[in-house]
Amino acid sequence: MTLSRTSRVLFVAAALAVAAFALLELPRRRAAERTADDARRLFPPSSAQADRVEIARSGERVLLLARGARWDVLEPVHDAAEYSRVATLLDAMARARIERSLGQADDPARYGLVPAVAVVTVFAERDTLAHLELGSLTVDGAFAYARRTDGDVVLVPAALLSAVALPAAAFRDQNLVRFDPAEVEAFTVRRDGHPAVRWTRRGREAWFTLVAGDTVAGDSVEVPAHVRRFRGMRVRSFVDYSDTTGVFTRPSGSVTLYKRAPAPPVTMRFVARAAGTYWARIDGESRVIDVQGDVASALDAAPAVLRDRRLLQFDPPRAKRIQVVTADTSAVLVRAGDAWALPNPALGRIDPGAAADFVRALRALRYRSVLDAPPSDLEPAAFTLVVAGDGDTILDEMRGRPRAGTTGAWVVTSRSSRVLSEATSADLNTVMTHLRRLRV
Repeated sequence: MTLSRTSRVLFVAAALAVAAFALLELPRRRAAERTADDARRLFPPSSAQADRVEIARSGERVLLLARGARWDVLEPVHDAAEYSRVATLLDAMARARIERSLGQADDPARYGLVPAVAVVTVFAERDTLAHLELGSLTVDGAFAYARRTDGDVVLVPAALLSAVALPAAAFRDQNLVRFDPAEVEAFTVRRDGHPAVRWTRRGREAWFTLVAGDTVAGDSVEVPAHVRRFRGMRVRSFVDYSDTTGVFTRPSGSVTLYKRAPAPPVTMRFVARAAGTYWARIDGESRVIDVQGDVASALDAAPAVLRDRRLLQFDPPRAKRIQVVTADTSAVLVRAGDAWALPNPALGRIDPGAAADFVRALRALRYRSVLDAPPSDLEPAAFTLVVAGDGDTILDEMRGRPRAGTTGAWVVTSRSSRVLSEATSADLNTVMTHLRRLRV
């Protein structure tokens, strides 16, 4: 289709008008919008560079100071600051917009400004960036009254008052201890009335401890999770240091984290209090907290709790033959390449997905507890499972039988565990269920 001369002229004119709007009018409008938005700002844009914030309230003052990427509380006590609280406060200040200006206040008490609920002063180096008095909330709770340095009373977001009115303790670090679990090379747990237990990292993910000179492997999931428990402990409340004189001379337990050099070790001491609560203090610090967390179980890092409870330990790619023998079942699987099969093809085919589930179920087998008896006490076995590699080399072997006098429990042992232990019949039944599902 060919456009007429008139249409082409109109099209060019429209294009020029759009270009003129984009180049001339649009920047002017955007500048006007920015000017209007800046006029509604409660704090200047430069408050983003704030390095000190002072909150004055009746009877107390909170002073926060930036030190590089972190913040500290200088008053009412010296402590590391809870970064999330400071970030929430700074964000509330950056977002705060004036909803409405009420002009000069004839009766400041009407707005909760005599005395003010809180007075916020923001500094950058030695310059005062902003100063604001905050009063009470409006009747509907949507906004708060505030008075600026020019004396005008304005309505500001209620979130700003909420961020400023937090108790002084809320601005203090709410963690018992801060550390990166990946940097912990070892940790020692001491509990009153029990021998100390030291777990040491071996490689990237393995852990071990020594029991009577023997190496006991730690569970690759449970041991790291135990370390993270201490990082997860929080402050229930802060305890006045003067009230704790002498209580930490004989603690209920202690934990020492040995971090990668050159970082020094960190020792946490715990004292049991009434109703199952604990006080905690880190060596070299005067800060004492009432801990929110399960300290009692965290102080139990015994080998029986954290040892590797896997019954079978083998590398699946190395497994070439798996044999299972029970009182009523006998099965053999062989592998050529990546596929599992039955020794006699005439017996049927193996579902690859079911075979993978079966191998995973074998590696997931765990024992529940160690029994005080040698593995030889297991005989006669009612369940035998052997995993072999090339040349019928045994990679691991497990044997078991129902435990007399119990329901749902088995006595088991394996080459890799080298202990007589108790497992649940439900876990062994899971293995047998996967075995029955192998054939297509």
